[in-house]
Amino acid sequence: MTAHTLDAKSPSQKPPTAIAALRTPKEAAQFLKLSTSWLAKARMRGDGPPYIKFGRAIRYSEADLLQWISSQRRSRRSKGNADRSQKSDERRLDSKG
Repeated sequence: MTAHTLDAKSPSQKPPTAIAALRTPKEAAQFLKLSTSWLAKARMRGDGPPYIKFGRAIRYSEADLLQWISSQRRSRRSKGNADRSQKSDERRLDSKG
């Protein structure tokens, strides 16, 4: 083997690490097809995807983004929302009567 041949321990042959899978807020927003403003507001509300803070820098793990997407999936309208909608409809009818 010559000195110019790359072996398995060469830096260019290393598998990607978790650091490579971190995204900036702009990249995360593009990945999620949301605005950076929405992500910032969701961070403040505490209902957005998990994030990592390095000093003032915010980063999102790609694995966390994918898991958050899965947690947002809804198969149908929840009963709680249906009850609220029905009460709203009843109020509207009462106010017209």
